[in-house]
Amino acid sequence: MNAVLYILIVLLVIKIGFNFLLPYIMGVQWLLSKKEKSESTSLGPFVEIVLFPLAVGASSLAEGSTWLHNWKNVALWGTIAILGSFVHFFCAALMTGWVVAIIKRRCGH
Repeated sequence: MNAVLYILIVLLVIKIGFNFLLPYIMGVQWLLSKKEKSESTSLGPFVEIVLFPLAVGASSLAEGSTWLHNWKNVALWGTIAILGSFVHFFCAALMTGWVVAIIKRRCGH
């Protein structure tokens, strides 16, 4: 069960990293495009909705004495990381969109 837990944690970390990077990637794409508005993108929150409970369940069944093997720790830090990544996403998307709009307006794109 430990291998399953580690795989789920790695997948969650990758998805949370994606949430952190996405607003900047979208901003650069919009800056380089000739379009007036950026394209919409789905965050895919269903990934967290599926992986997170599975990771918490796997941590309760896993054997070991590290913090990863305590389901309460995984639930707490997972919730903080997921919510933090979404808050960062929306704040960074607003700021990036604002900066790109100013640059495009000044450069006449």
